[in-house]
Formats: sequence, C-alpha cells, structure tokens
Amino acid sequence: MCSERNESTMPTPKKWIELISQTPRGAWRPKRGVTEYPWPKFMHDNTNTGFNPGPAPATNHLLWKLNVGAWVFSSPAIKDGKVYVGSYTGKVYCLDAATGELLWAYRTGEKILCSPAVAGGFVYIGSRDNYVYCLDQFTGELVWKYKTGDWTISSPAIVPGPEIVTGREYFGDKAYVGSADCHLYCLDATTGKELWRSKFGNVVFSGPAVANGKVYVGCHDLYLHCVDTDTGETIWLSPKTGHPGIYSPSVLNGRVYFGSSDHKIYCLDAETGRLLWTFLMGEHGAYAPALAYGNMYFCSGDHFLYCLHQVTGKLLWNHKTEGPLSMSPAVADGKVYIGSTDKHVYCFNAQTGEVIWDYKTGDELRGFGIAIADGRLYVPSRNGHIFCFGKGPTLTSVSTTESSLALGTSTIIYGRLADQSPASRGVPVVRVPIVLSYVRDGAWTDFTKVTTAQDGNFTHEWTPPVAGLCKVVARFEGNNSYEWSSCETMVRVTSTTRNRLPP
Repeated sequence: MCSERNESTMPTPKKWIELISQTPRGAWRPKRGVTEYPWPKFMHDNTNTGFNPGPAPATNHLLWKLNVGAWVFSSPAIKDGKVYVGSYTGKVYCLDAATGELLWAYRTGEKILCSPAVAGGFVYIGSRDNYVYCLDQFTGELVWKYKTGDWTISSPAIVPGPEIVTGREYFGDKAYVGSADCHLYCLDATTGKELWRSKFGNVVFSGPAVANGKVYVGCHDLYLHCVDTDTGETIWLSPKTGHPGIYSPSVLNGRVYFGSSDHKIYCLDAETGRLLWTFLMGEHGAYAPALAYGNMYFCSGDHFLYCLHQVTGKLLWNHKTEGPLSMSPAVADGKVYIGSTDKHVYCFNAQTGEVIWDYKTGDELRGFGIAIADGRLYVPSRNGHIFCFGKGPTLTSVSTTESSLALGTSTIIYGRLADQSPASRGVPVVRVPIVLSYVRDGAWTDFTKVTTAQDGNFTHEWTPPVAGLCKVVARFEGNNSYEWSSCETMVRVTSTTRNRLPP
C-alpha cells in the first residue's frame, strides 16, 4: 500500500472561511463533511439512472479547480463531503468536496479509467494493473485487492446484503465488476473473496447495472447480458447488435437502455430481453444514458445530446455542440449537464433543451462522465483538471463611521461583499442587494436595501430612530451564484436633553 499526502501538484487551499451569519428563512447550503444528496458511484446509483433528486447549479460559477497531473477519465463519486476519483497517474484521490483540498491519495500499479463506488465506509475501484481495490474511505488504506486476468475498466456496483449491523460491518454486500479477461465477477464486498464469475465471449468494459435480482452488463461480443445476481447464470441475451462496443446500461420501470458503437440506442424489456425500440444516431454512443422525468438523455459521437421519450423512443429534442460528445450526461433539478470535446461544459433545460449556461474550460472533456451532489457539479477533463461548479461562499463586512452618536444625528454604514470560493477568493460580488437592519432589545427591524458597487462596496447614511445599544446587521440573502452571509457591528446611541426657554 502506498499512501501519499500533500503532493506538489495539489496546492492546499487556505482555511475555509467560517461565516458568522443569521440564516435567512428557507436558505439551504451544503454542510461541511456531509453530503445530503450524494453521487456514490458511476451514474449515481446501481441502476445507472444518472439522476440526483437534489439541487444543481443554476449558473456557471466556478467554485474550485484542481490539476492532478494526468487525464481524469474516471467519473467522480461524492459522499460524506468528499470526492473520490481515479486518474491516469494510477492514483485514487480523495478531495474535500467544498474546497478541492487533497485529503489522501492511493497509488495503484497502472492507469485508472473506471469510476469508483463508495459504500459502507469503503471505496471500490479497478485499475489497468488487473486488480480491483477496496480502500478505507476515510484514510485511503488498502483493505483488500483482487486480481482479475486483465484490465479492470468496468465501474463497480456495490449491492448491500440483507443483514446490516451498526458501525462499518456489512454482511452479504456484493461487488459486481467486469474485466477485459472476458469475465463478470461477483466478489464479497467486505473480504474480496470471489463468489462467482461468468465467462462471456469478449471483453467487459461496461459498468454493470443491478436491479430486481439481475445484473445487466454490456460485452464486446455484440450482446447485452442479463445474469442472476446470486449465481451468475445467464437469464437472457439481448438481440445481437451490429458492433462490438456496447456501453453501460441503465434500468428503470421495467426497461433497460443502452447505446452501442453500431450508432443505435436500444430499449429492451428488463425481464425478458425483448426488443422494444431502437433509435439511430449519426455516430457511436457515449457510455451510459441518463433517465429522468420520463425521458432518456444520451450523448453521441455525432456531436448531439439526444432527449428521447423513455416508453416510445420518440425524439423530443436534440442539441449539437462543436465537438463529439464522449461523456455520460448527469441530470438534476430540471437540468441536464454534459461535457464536450469542444472544451465546454453545458447546462440544458431538461424539458426543452434550451441552453441555460455554458463554461469554456480550455480542456477537452472526454471520459466516463460528470457528477452532481449537493448543488455542485464535478467535471473531470483530459489534461488532468477537475472543475467544481456551484454556489460560492461569501463574506460580508460592515462598519460605521461612528461607534457612538447622539440621537438625531447620522452615521455612515459601509461594508463589502466578497466571494470566498477557492477559485476566486476575495473577488468582489457586484450589483447584488444587501439588506441593512438594526436590532434593539431583541426586536429586529429591516430599514433599507442597498446595492453593491463594482468594487463590491456599499454605503448608506443612517439616522438611528431610537436610543440605546443597537446592533447593525448587513445581510446578503444569496442568489443563484452565491451563498448567503451576514455581518454585524454595534452602535451606541445616546439620548440628548435640550434646554428649553420659559414661555
């Protein structure tokens, strides 16, 4: 086992800014060290739907960017406030999901293409050194490794067993993973012991989908295979496709969907393997379709993102980019996200196909796919960068020109709002509203709203209406690009007695 920390290619961001703030009603923000809406494996779940029910970025605000030094073909997995991903460096990386800070790295013997799966306190991933690895999720220490007969590019699926006890002891969990040695393996997820293997007619690069006691996996023998989860025995084979490349299947509502290098998308009955419909594209498919809102979203080498009706296969909309699409899409919050070889990340309206935003990365985006967790989008790239998009934390400051003044006189309230994202720390947040309030004897009063200038600053002349010790609060309530924050300062207002002349 080789565990590494603080590599020179991994600059550690400054300490995360803790915001002293009054939470606005209805506000939600990710919690450090917690992932409420995780993305624990390739295509989110064991049926490979590529859909997360949580929030997703509405703008292209870059939260952080990190370069691990070589192609990140692997799709990230996000759980417990951490990002897990493999790279052509041969390492598995664990990063802080909010900052991109390196927490640990584990070196395998070869390049890593497949995507990790995180379950039960462990990280499961394959390598081109022929091994499947199980690592401790929190330390990166090796728990076990299992040697197959050839490359392991298939992204594992971990299925919980029937008996689960407290702590990290999981009994009966199974890991399903394919190999270029033409086998699909079922391993005990706790010990790495082989439970069974099924021999197919060619290499297995597909990431398996598991549903209702069946494992669905593509093989370069021209067939999608459906096997029994307990025995590995074949239940059915798909109709023969026209090209060896069969990509990872997705399963939902009794149907299984997959793309092929024969330029077709297939929809089969998940119980019988009966062909329900096909759709012809202009080129090969890209890894796995995403399923959400009654639609199927799929990328192709013909430059198009396709949206089809799940039941009929009818084309609802498509969108052409400037380069071949070689990543699986991710769907959340009414939006579809893709990366393109034209070096852009795109966000689409899931129902209409309208472009909501895009971002030029400068890197070719080619790999297994992107991931969404807790309102953040994680995008790997060919030249080694991992991009994270989402709402940026902010820092509000506020002061007054006078800390003590007489009732009836004025003071100037001034302050600044700045982005605290690792990618743009200290950059002013401009032309957004700041709510100014004062608190006296526990009573909270909003008295005005100001707008930040081009330098992020704001000012307001204020005449306190009451005497006593007042808390002045500046509050930014957040927007699609930035999280809320607030700050406060104290002002003492003294009463004045005027001498009156007798009548």
